[in-house]
Amino acid sequence: MQIAIDNLISNAIKYSNKEPSINISVKDNRKKIIINISDNGVGIPQQYQKKIFNKFFRIDLNYMPNVKGTGLGLYWTKEIIKQHYGSISVHSEGLNKGSTFTIELPAAKTKEE
Repeated sequence: MQIAIDNLISNAIKYSNKEPSINISVKDNRKKIIINISDNGVGIPQQYQKKIFNKFFRIDLNYMPNVKGTGLGLYWTKEIIKQHYGSISVHSEGLNKGSTFTIELPAAKTKEE
């Protein structure tokens, strides 16, 4: 999980045209753990939000910072989270509005459960 979270934080820093601001929140509602990682970066256009987790997918737009990569980081992040029986999603209002990645993981069962 550390690799997955590190990748999301690293992307938040790399895909920012200004001083990055990253907010991380964790919620436990007894059935699942919800981790939100929000940034003030360049954002992700709506048409790419489901595709960014695909293997080798990269957004190549002129407003994006010149960041080199393989298109595997978010794919690996998704696969790691899946191995923990979780899911990941992204929400962005668009250009220069930042992004929020949401990870949902099952909560550990207690002895009483």
